[in-house]
Amino acid sequence: MLHELCTKTIGNVKIQLANQKASDAAEKAKMEADCRRIDEMARLEAEREKKEEAEALRVMKEEEESIQAAERELARKRKALHDAQKAAAPPVDIAVDEDEDNEDEDNAASVSTIGEPVSNL
Repeated sequence: MLHELCTKTIGNVKIQLANQKASDAAEKAKMEADCRRIDEMARLEAEREKKEEAEALRVMKEEEESIQAAERELARKRKALHDAQKAAAPPVDIAVDEDEDNEDEDNAASVSTIGEPVSNL
């Protein structure tokens, strides 16, 4: 009877051990699958972030090029406006200006020191 009880207990322990090993193997497989899924999600997130950064960099570069093009166009238009204003401005004759200065000096010199006008002949 003791022998039967020991044999039965050993059989039950072997069954429980086998069940535990199977449960442990299933849990291990589930944990490995979870780790692979987490790794894959992390890889996809890193890839997504890298793509977003590349896209943001591309957009910034395009905007910078657009700004530079606008600045070049503005400089071209300013130059054209300057050239047009320069072409439309009446020419300044330096000799005429000097003559006017001389006339002012002549007019100033035509007054005597005693306050009487002197003739400009």
